Amino acid sequence: MEGKRLLHERRRRIFAQRIGVGSDEPPIALLDRLVERAANAFGSDMAAISIIEGKYQWFRTSIGVGDGDSPMARSDSFCTHTIKSPDVMEVVNPNDDPRFAQSCLVRAGMRLKYYIGAPLILTDGLAVGALCVLDCKPHSAASADQRAYLAALARQAANEIEIMSFSRLVNI
Repeated sequence: MEGKRLLHERRRRIFAQRIGVGSDEPPIALLDRLVERAANAFGSDMAAISIIEGKYQWFRTSIGVGDGDSPMARSDSFCTHTIKSPDVMEVVNPNDDPRFAQSCLVRAGMRLKYYIGAPLILTDGLAVGALCVLDCKPHSAASADQRAYLAALARQAANEIEIMSFSRLVNI
């Protein structure tokens, strides 16, 4: 099992290098629109597409959170937990969840009160990040339609970044 986890981590790192993370990467209009749609669906001002790589989480595109310049420690990341399952992960009250109660995102800075994320799963099954919505205001649990919509947006985002990855690989 440890060997499989290490292989997935190596593949995530290679993928992150191919698609590019950080502020020197140009914005991708489709990803920006998907993030905006996700935020709107949940009535939030914050949403992002994260890429998990090594010990870090990068926001490939976001609204209302960070600027993509600096990675976040993976240990503080909600999205790290999201990629462990193919399902949407929702945290209605991070203060009551032992995985996040001590996170700097909950205790300091943004003081998150809500998170929902859907994994970005490539065609080969590797989860490389998440499309997530965050809020500093409390939310009730998402409806089944909201969860399905977020999962559909995440599939679109995964398809787009996978195409982008292949395009960059071919152009090297």
